[in-house]
Amino acid sequence: MGIVSRQLVDRGSARDGYWYRAPATHDEGAERAVLLVGSIISDVQAEADTPPSTSFSMRVANQASSIGKVTHAPGGVCLNIARALRGLGSAASLVSAVGTDGAGRELLELCSRTGIRTEGVLTIEGARTATVLCLFNGEGQVVFSLADVRVLDERVTPAMALSRMDCYEYGGGIVVTDGDLPSDVLEAVCRRARGRGCAVCFDPATVSKAPRCLPALPFIDYLAPNTEELLEIARAIDTTRGISSEESRPPGRARRRTVDGDGDGVPDVFFRVAAAVDAVLGRGARHVLLTAGKYGAGLYWSCKTGIRLAHCPALPANSIASVNGAGDCLLAGFVRGLSLGRRKEEALALGVSSAAQALETKDNVPDPFDAVRLAADARSLTTRLLTLTLTS
Repeated sequence: MGIVSRQLVDRGSARDGYWYRAPATHDEGAERAVLLVGSIISDVQAEADTPPSTSFSMRVANQASSIGKVTHAPGGVCLNIARALRGLGSAASLVSAVGTDGAGRELLELCSRTGIRTEGVLTIEGARTATVLCLFNGEGQVVFSLADVRVLDERVTPAMALSRMDCYEYGGGIVVTDGDLPSDVLEAVCRRARGRGCAVCFDPATVSKAPRCLPALPFIDYLAPNTEELLEIARAIDTTRGISSEESRPPGRARRRTVDGDGDGVPDVFFRVAAAVDAVLGRGARHVLLTAGKYGAGLYWSCKTGIRLAHCPALPANSIASVNGAGDCLLAGFVRGLSLGRRKEEALALGVSSAAQALETKDNVPDPFDAVRLAADARSLTTRLLTLTLTS
């Protein structure tokens, strides 16, 4: 794909504090309601104590016990997003399933303390609450993960999810769901949400689960993968040939062009995945919200002349404590912007600002967000957004 035009996005008018206020109550009607249908997970996080100059080795770890820290934290895509939305000032309602074990009780108590509605969460007698074990290397990177999410895979059915959604008034709002749910559940949830006039957002959760969204793509307004998840979805669409990162690379002349000679270009990764984005949009998704770590995030959508891309650069984190939850916080900030009726480009800037703070905490979600910094960062990023059009 080539580029037919680039331009700066109009500068936003967000003032200090615009993006943040005290968390909304259930009765407030100024914002679009946000309903999250998906995973509530108990995260067990283990981090090895390693010298600054030493990388953690799974081979060495297998030979003897390693000294480190083990902590428990609330997790799961939809719970993380719900917590982040509360921290950003939005109300949030959940549909999911937990067991009657201690982990399930603790997660529901957390929701109660933070004002997240859980009437739609089914408690299943004798079931184990979904649990994920993550092993970190001392630099915030996950080196091993083990998931026990049978309660979501086996006990959440289309009928259960739809009936639990009816616990809330969400028509015309925003529905967020994730890849920890089975494909038939995702299709039913997204179809129902679209029928109720909602904007539908989907987070793949993991690379292996990303293709679960295929039946639901025609009902998804914002697909929010990272690059690996996006390519996996595209390969599942094009099963006869597949799409690799090299095949997705556009002509060299289309890469890293600058705007008005100022040297501020869009990173190459956002061009390399152009074919994958085209495949996903061609199957019915309205937008792709691509997260790319230090390269920022990009929002793609179809236009008359090709594919439109809005790119937002990343903010430097003061220090990276953990990458867990950063993508969820990015999507939460984006949803927060949409719920307030802001333009999607401005919502993208708020999402990237939220993700930067998430990187600086070992918890999946900052508690609390720095509201003053968040507003300033979002306003600054809005002035730095770039848009361009990709054509075949």
